[in-house]
Amino acid sequence: MDKNPKIIPENFHLFHLQIIESSISSSSKIEDLNFKIDVAHTTMHNIDQKRIKIGLMVSIVGIKEDKDTDVKAFFNIDFHYIIDDFERFYELNEKEHLTFNGTFISVLLGISYSTARGIIYERLNDTSLEGVILPIISPVKMLATRKNV
Repeated sequence: MDKNPKIIPENFHLFHLQIIESSISSSSKIEDLNFKIDVAHTTMHNIDQKRIKIGLMVSIVGIKEDKDTDVKAFFNIDFHYIIDDFERFYELNEKEHLTFNGTFISVLLGISYSTARGIIYERLNDTSLEGVILPIISPVKMLATRKNV
């Protein structure tokens, strides 16, 4: 792995996107609600095929007077990438444990989250959550939201 590999966007190919789970429920009016939004992610890879999958889980909960309401949405979306120069972004240790470059994963998280924001915005149209827009967040901060699978 290069210590600071140059990111070449043209070498990243999002070839498949799948909404694994999507649920929206609300019987309350959303007037005067704040929203708690949680994001987590998973990664999976296939070295031989130069592929990596980013799984994003996004939870939206309406909050009123510091209490959760029944206004909720959850999305689990997988983003499948082929990376032309994949070998530059990871290293194997002596136990064959793979470690990815943080910048590389951050870039993929940024692309995936940005795409998910649009998908979720569209999915919330014509629901009681219409108009809710996910906040812009730092992909570097998202690194800490990794869930083990």
